[in-house]
Amino acid sequence: MQLIPTAEVKEGMCLAREVRDDRGRILLARGQRMTDSVMGRLNRFRVERVYIRDGYGEESPELLRAEMKLHCEEVLRDSFKSFHEEAKKKRYALDAHAMQSLTESVIAALMSNRDPLVMLLDVSTASDRLLNHSVSATILAILLGKALRVSPDMLNHLGTAMMFHDIGFMFIPEEISGKTGTLTPSEVKTLKSHVTLGAAHLVRASMVNKIAGNIVLHHHEMMDGTGYPDCVKGESMSQLCRIAAVAEVYDSLTSPRPYAAPVMPDVAISYLLKNAGTLFAREVVTSLCHIVALYPTGTAVQLNTGETGVVLTNRPQSPFRPALRLMTDYRGKTLTPTPVYDLARDGMRYIVRSALTLSELATPNARTIKDQAIDSVHLLC
Repeated sequence: MQLIPTAEVKEGMCLAREVRDDRGRILLARGQRMTDSVMGRLNRFRVERVYIRDGYGEESPELLRAEMKLHCEEVLRDSFKSFHEEAKKKRYALDAHAMQSLTESVIAALMSNRDPLVMLLDVSTASDRLLNHSVSATILAILLGKALRVSPDMLNHLGTAMMFHDIGFMFIPEEISGKTGTLTPSEVKTLKSHVTLGAAHLVRASMVNKIAGNIVLHHHEMMDGTGYPDCVKGESMSQLCRIAAVAEVYDSLTSPRPYAAPVMPDVAISYLLKNAGTLFAREVVTSLCHIVALYPTGTAVQLNTGETGVVLTNRPQSPFRPALRLMTDYRGKTLTPTPVYDLARDGMRYIVRSALTLSELATPNARTIKDQAIDSVHLLC
């Protein structure tokens, strides 16, 4: 199984996972064969990437059942819309209890999940980025809280805050929040105001308590005091805010955004590791390395030997050394048959680069794309 850009989908390929629209309706079923009309439908609904069966990578289980994730997005969609409309009228009549119940359901589902690693590379339509990011960042934050032994009460506060952490974007003009070109200093300032707008409206509406409100306000703070809005530094930054900051940055980097292309999970992790102890809490980043799959099933990788392959399985105890199937030798020649190598047992080989597809590994501007994504984090995170 491989997650590939829609632009690289070819006639005859077969979907490994269903594709849904932003209302949760199935657009294309699992097992659907690609035809011109089907590919046209993907483009029409602006689906940016899909899982394709390739006969090599195993199909990994989803972290949350599709029904649960769709339920989260449906409740959030309605809550965001109602909240925005009510806020403009200076009145608030939302059901905080419903959101608390939703958070508790997600936490319960994640606590019972036995999969050791998270595969968060996702398929979504372009119109639901905010919802998708809200749910994905919530999942990461809850799993990080679980790994760091956060108490059940605090975990509930963290989950509720992360569900709403970017609701402030509802108050940012779409021409700024959805801008694909370079942001002006004034536009960056406006975008950054989403944290104060979101926290203020949530607390005023009694949708969250002070603990959760503080997380919403400070999920872009950095350990060295270079974050925003209050430049909180070091020990003054609560554990929950440290967790929120790491979950926010990781999911932002690995998700499509208007102003930057997504990077692969290992690139995002490398960035976080490089800045652990300065921008990010070291213990949170270390925990993340054992929670997310750095090389999700189906990821194309290049080894130090020049060989390329496709990832088959991951292990939390060896996050940087998955098992893979070699596809080409050091000269780029296709191997027949394709041997399986477990990098955890092979001390000579290691991964130097990853991509969604083998053809992407040869993309000359991949480094530029990667740098642009990292630069956007420095700008906004």
